Amino acid sequence: MRLYVFIFAFIIFNNLTTGYAQTQGNSKASNLSEALTQGTTHGEIRNFFMSTINREELKDYYTNALGFSLKYETKPLHGFSMGGHFRSVFRTFGSKLSQEDNQLGTTAKWEYELYDLLNRGQYRDINKLQELYLKYQFNQSYISLGRLETEYTPLLNDSDGRMGPFAHQGLWAHHQLNSNSTLDLGFINRVSPRSVTDWFSVNQSIGLFFNGFLANGEEANYNQTTNSKGIGIAKYAYSKTNWNVVFYDIYIHQLLNTIWLEADYTYNNWNLGAQYVYQQGADFQRQLPLAHQYIRDDENGQVLSIQLAWKTTDWQFSFAYTKLFDTGRLLFPKEFGRDRFYTSIPRSRMEGLGDADVFVLKTQRFFPQTGLDVLLELQSIQGPSLNDFKFNKYNIDETYQANAIVNYDATQLLKGLSFEGLLVYRYNKNDTTDEVIFNKSNFLQLNFMTYFRF
Repeated sequence: MRLYVFIFAFIIFNNLTTGYAQTQGNSKASNLSEALTQGTTHGEIRNFFMSTINREELKDYYTNALGFSLKYETKPLHGFSMGGHFRSVFRTFGSKLSQEDNQLGTTAKWEYELYDLLNRGQYRDINKLQELYLKYQFNQSYISLGRLETEYTPLLNDSDGRMGPFAHQGLWAHHQLNSNSTLDLGFINRVSPRSVTDWFSVNQSIGLFFNGFLANGEEANYNQTTNSKGIGIAKYAYSKTNWNVVFYDIYIHQLLNTIWLEADYTYNNWNLGAQYVYQQGADFQRQLPLAHQYIRDDENGQVLSIQLAWKTTDWQFSFAYTKLFDTGRLLFPKEFGRDRFYTSIPRSRMEGLGDADVFVLKTQRFFPQTGLDVLLELQSIQGPSLNDFKFNKYNIDETYQANAIVNYDATQLLKGLSFEGLLVYRYNKNDTTDEVIFNKSNFLQLNFMTYFRF
């Protein structure tokens, strides 16, 4: 990693000392020297404080992580450009995360996610070369190869809610079909999950973390049993007047195919949106022993999510509802990203559930002149029953959750500095025993992030 830091520092130093900016003159380089010295550099310094306050008799944890990231991309030369993105994180202070709760014998959960989950207790040299790619751009289309800036999909994404987001390696092609529509095709062959510094093949990464439970209540064990070679992605997007329509097909070799259709319509201050998902397991899964199967033979996850929103320059209100049908559980490897349904909110996801109903009410207040906005999210998950594993992969209870999110972007003298506060409170509706709720529910969590972007 020291070599990566040296290379980044050298390129960026050369870029800054030239006195050029990409906005000056021609946006394309005429030679290799211009391509390297007149590229664009972006950086971020991030401080993340997290504290989870469990029920009185259970242990609390807190930690503070400081990190920086640098991204550099050369100026295009005959349509070709190269880029890289490096991140580094270290711990500044906090409680002892490995200290066990006196009653349960378990340790911290959320706070470890600010560092490296595969090297718990190691808080130095948490470095990650998140991007290193070659891109060829023509007109409004491009092809990118390598460790990519993750293109948005509602299941596979960077989900930058920790110190180290998800990262993906492969090939991505984006083509502007016409003024109203685009087509994207991608193939991912390696993954670096969120809160992890190492890179893994798709087969190695699926099930890298807790695999959940089988329908009979036994723990699943499908890590490195899929023989999957990669992830294929197709995306078609159409936008005209007040309509937006997006179609995704995400196929994980030997594992799962997911079709995601999303459409929304805007009229004056109103927006109505709908998302529909249909999943089907690969034939290869049927050949595996039950404990190694990621998806059951009779399982077809289906989800419908709708949202109605009203927005002005000062306010936004929305109501969202998601129905997870009893045809199977919604499944997608948690190592690739997090789901983005209308009812998905920070610290809560739909993955692993079936035969459930989710409701979310949001109220947001904007203060355009000050750079401040405040968001309140209320969520109710109904349907999951403890120890009913057929539609409950991770054995969670029905829950209520409330999030309060405050964002502030400084201006003028402090431009580039921003703050975000996230307060989370979640509690179980049924079972509140210590073993069930510890670090999972009935907690209050404070997250305070400071960013300086340049």
